[in-house]
Amino acid sequence: EYHALLPDLPDVPASKCPVFLYRKSADYVAAGGDARTVGEFVQDDHGGKLLAQIGDHPTLVTWHTLQHEAFHQFIHARVANDIPTWLDEGLADYFGEAIFTGDGFVDGIVPAWRLRRLKDEMIERQVKPLDDLIHLSGLQWHTEMSITNYDQAWSVVHFLLNAENEKYRPLLQKLIKQMADGESFTRAWIEMSPSLMNFQVRWQNY
Repeated sequence: EYHALLPDLPDVPASKCPVFLYRKSADYVAAGGDARTVGEFVQDDHGGKLLAQIGDHPTLVTWHTLQHEAFHQFIHARVANDIPTWLDEGLADYFGEAIFTGDGFVDGIVPAWRLRRLKDEMIERQVKPLDDLIHLSGLQWHTEMSITNYDQAWSVVHFLLNAENEKYRPLLQKLIKQMADGESFTRAWIEMSPSLMNFQVRWQNY
């Protein structure tokens, strides 16, 4: 499913992706998981590992967590340059919200509860100007650890993939391909910007 959405990324050697599931949160934290989370992709010298705590009974939250963190695992194996955190997290949440049907995934899901929360965050002016979100550093992101940042990043990615009959989808695919080929995000984004006139307004309307 990740490849279907981002078809031009390089393949990596076929090998198992380490995934560790924990019943107890203490074991999850001891293995390197952040106590503020229920799942995390932890990078290391061997390509990284996916950690998740699932308790006694996996739930829809478990699936969201695994689908979200597995995207981090997928993209970091294929893109040499660091992906900006808003895009990394926004894409991961986009896949996190997908629904597994038993033989595939339905993506582009907009949970009603999340849309309501996002609208409230916009009304209360909790969301950032898009230029600020896009240039938020990884350190700033993880220091804030704000659900509003996740909601906004998810919605921006949803806009770029689905708005106006998928008008911007090829641009986003090209942006990520350029980063996979070694180009910096800043340069690739500048090249993309002329095609995103009135980006802030179009996203808000969407």
